[in-house]
Amino acid sequence: MAIKPFPARVYALLGKFFHKEIVEWFDLFKKAYNALTAGLAASRIVATDASGNLEDVDDLTAWIASTDGHLTVADDGDGSVTIDLEDTWVDINIGGVSLGKGATAPDLVQVNGGAIYLPGFDGNATTEQLFGSIELDHFYKEGTIITPHVHWMPSTGNAGDVKWQLTYAFAVDGAVITAETTVSGITAAGGVAWDTKQTELGTIAGTGRKIEDQLLFRFFRIPTGDDTYGDDAVMATIGFHLEKDTIGSRTLSAK
Repeated sequence: MAIKPFPARVYALLGKFFHKEIVEWFDLFKKAYNALTAGLAASRIVATDASGNLEDVDDLTAWIASTDGHLTVADDGDGSVTIDLEDTWVDINIGGVSLGKGATAPDLVQVNGGAIYLPGFDGNATTEQLFGSIELDHFYKEGTIITPHVHWMPSTGNAGDVKWQLTYAFAVDGAVITAETTVSGITAAGGVAWDTKQTELGTIAGTGRKIEDQLLFRFFRIPTGDDTYGDDAVMATIGFHLEKDTIGSRTLSAK
C-alpha cells in the first residue's frame, strides 16, 4: 500500500512546472502515508486499534462482533456472515378509527372540543367493541412474549377506573385457529379530562409463535364490575410491543 517515489526525471520535470515547496510537500506526504500504512495488507478493511493506529482486519466476523454485545455474528461458511441485532423492542400500533366495526362499535366523539374525532367507549351499560388483526413481522424474535396496550383519554374530569379488555387468537397457515384468550388492564381515569393515558393489557405468551403468525383480536370495554368510570373513554391507538432480534428474515416465510 506504499506510495513509491517518482523517478528522478519526473522530479526534474515537476520542478519546471511547480514550486520546489510543492514537490517537497508531496515527498513529506508520501513518507507520512507510508509510515501510517506500513504492514497493512491489500484488499482488506482498514480500522483503528485501541491506540488509534491503523490496522487491517484479518477476521471480519470477530471485528463486526466486537461491539459490546450489540451485534452477534455467525460465519455461514459460504463466504457470507449472518449479523444479528441486539434484542430490542418495536411497537406495532393501529389507530382506533382504523379498526373493524360491528353492531356495537363505539361512536366517534369530539376530542376536547376540537376538530378531531376518535372512538369513545361508553361508560354506561353498553359493551362496545372493535376488531382487528396483525401479522408477527419478520423482525420478530420468535417465541417471545407480546405485550398489548392501549393509549386513551377520559372525556371528563370524573373519577373512576376504566377496564380495557382484549380477546385474541392466532391463525397459522395449515392449522386450525387457536382457542381464544382474554387479557385486560385497569387504569384510573384520574380526574382530568383529555389527559392521555396508557393501559397495559397483560401479556400474550410467545411459546411456539413464529413470524407470519396472524394475531386476531377483539378490543372492548364492559362498563360494569371493575369498570367504574361512567363516561366515554376515548381510544387513540392500540399497540403490540414485540421483541426484535433481526432486521428481517433470510427467506420469504422463515427466519
